[in-house]
Amino acid sequence: MALPALLKDCLTLPVIGSPLFIVSNPDLVLAQCKAGIVGSFPALNARPADQLEVWLERITRELADHKAAHPGAKVAPYAVNQIVHASNDRLQHDLDVCAKFKVPIVITSLRAPDEAIAAVHAWGGLVFHDVISVRHAHKALEAGVDGLILVCTGAGGHAGGLSPFALVSEVRRFYDGPVILSGAITRGEHILAAQAMGADLAYMGTRFIATPEANAVDAYKQMIVASGAKDIVHTNLFSGVHGNYLRGSIERAGLDPDNLPTADKSKMAYGSGSSARQKVWKDIWGAGQGVGSIDAVQPAAEVVAELQRGYAAARARLQGIAFWLDRQTGRGAHERQESDPGGRRRRRHRRRDRAPLRARGLRGLRDAAQRRKARTPARAHPRRGRRSARLRLGRAQGGRGRSSLRRSKPRSGRWRSWCSTSAATCVSRFARPPHASTPRSGRWRRWPASWPVARRPG
Repeated sequence: MALPALLKDCLTLPVIGSPLFIVSNPDLVLAQCKAGIVGSFPALNARPADQLEVWLERITRELADHKAAHPGAKVAPYAVNQIVHASNDRLQHDLDVCAKFKVPIVITSLRAPDEAIAAVHAWGGLVFHDVISVRHAHKALEAGVDGLILVCTGAGGHAGGLSPFALVSEVRRFYDGPVILSGAITRGEHILAAQAMGADLAYMGTRFIATPEANAVDAYKQMIVASGAKDIVHTNLFSGVHGNYLRGSIERAGLDPDNLPTADKSKMAYGSGSSARQKVWKDIWGAGQGVGSIDAVQPAAEVVAELQRGYAAARARLQGIAFWLDRQTGRGAHERQESDPGGRRRRRHRRRDRAPLRARGLRGLRDAAQRRKARTPARAHPRRGRRSARLRLGRAQGGRGRSSLRRSKPRSGRWRSWCSTSAATCVSRFARPPHASTPRSGRWRRWPASWPVARRPG
């Protein structure tokens, strides 16, 4: 993972809570950071402008107190979203306030953040920039951003139109820095999938609207819980930029979601004079296509804990699949042999690699068994005495080897005893063709291929 030092060893999950216009507030940011994920909010949510300093002072103080009270806990840093569009007349003021509190992360949107990057880097902060295409990614990297937020199809609020598979793979061809992926991510397994595609962090917003800490009316939260992917409408009517909104909120505003006009992008307005835009976002509610996975309104800490369980379960499933693939390809066995040289598995392979006993003939087998018996007492070394001779004899006669010698009595006709006497007696019994009724199980013993046809029983 290409994570900067600021984000290492302080996250319980590789997640950034995305800044939600109107919805994100200090309560939600603090809950997210204390739970171990990056919390963020748009600077424009603090109205009037002097409220931004109040918000940052509270967030900084409470996070410091929480770290002091819980020295072993993972407490994530916070982020502030800055709209760098030309219509945002608050941008310089908000950057000055962020510089005063040395905001760890600044998320920029809607234009390459040329003028903001130098200011943020001056106090040691990081700049992550929203992009929806490869062209925007190139512009942001030329400006000097520290990471890219890939806003793909299905994301809530302002969203792109590219598949995450396509955008992540293309960006990774020319950029190996931090990548944050956004787009319908609402479950723990989605976070792991984002990492598997090549992203370092997941960008989640819709999942945290349905929380008590979020600054959203109850009707908004309940509509999130009741909606599915089919209830998401993609349009640029309300802000001039294409985004995803809840169908129910559009219908409540008296509009037809299936016949919405197209907005003029040049009329976008942000900043202190954008009261009309704020009213739109109060009445028209944004959400991503992952709303179908949200079943209840839960505190942010419980949401993060649920995401952790889903993330861990998904990793366990993938580890099981990887183990199965290793067994199928044989790589696992090879690795185990190398990790345990001279172990039991290697010894078993050495025994199997010996010259076939069938080629030595029955006389040589009998003589070898007798010599082994005389050299090593059976009681002192049971595996090197009678049992071992019977094992080799059973394999030479086409039997099952060790498994066919483990019991002296048949179990449901499956186990046969090749011999219940000494090794020498056993070999002498096989020196002549055995009678067809010899096996106790009633099943015909496989006749050795080395014996001539004339000697096989008729």
